[in-house]
Amino acid sequence: MRSATASLCLSGLLGASEALCQQGPSRLTVGVHGGVRVAPGLALCGVIDLDLYLDRGRVLSLGPGLGVSLLGGDGGRPGQGQDLLLAVDVLRLKINVGSAGGRIRPVFYGGLGFSYASLGAVPGAPFPTETDLSAMLTFGAGMDIFLGRNVALTALGQPHFHLHGSRRVPDVWAELVTGLRVGF
Repeated sequence: MRSATASLCLSGLLGASEALCQQGPSRLTVGVHGGVRVAPGLALCGVIDLDLYLDRGRVLSLGPGLGVSLLGGDGGRPGQGQDLLLAVDVLRLKINVGSAGGRIRPVFYGGLGFSYASLGAVPGAPFPTETDLSAMLTFGAGMDIFLGRNVALTALGQPHFHLHGSRRVPDVWAELVTGLRVGF
């Protein structure tokens, strides 16, 4: 009796795990983007993100994102010029609001992660060289325009919210980027 019960439980667990694998992640895409970071001043920006789709229609995805900004100005705010700014979404949830499997796919997403800023000294001002590592929230919107089954042109706008840390890092900054998304 015990072996029959154990066998039934094992087959139920195996069946459930097989069903979960069939339902979910069916596709992986990588996006590589370039553009500008705005606020406190303009800076060159590169963004890479990874989407692990949770359904075959590419409606929901999870994955990390990384933005790198270099050579940022201070936008008229002395002390806020950044030599380097990393914005890392450790986990990002993306929702496709277009038709599943459609060519043009508007997306909205939110992420939780951290930022790292390297701030240079400001001559003649009380701003020494400083680094800042702090928690960050990201909310963004964009569009993927698929040219084929696994290649898309992309455009993203993503504001980041600095949750604590140095006052020399702005409370909000945004990245405006375009690029390419490739699926595997």
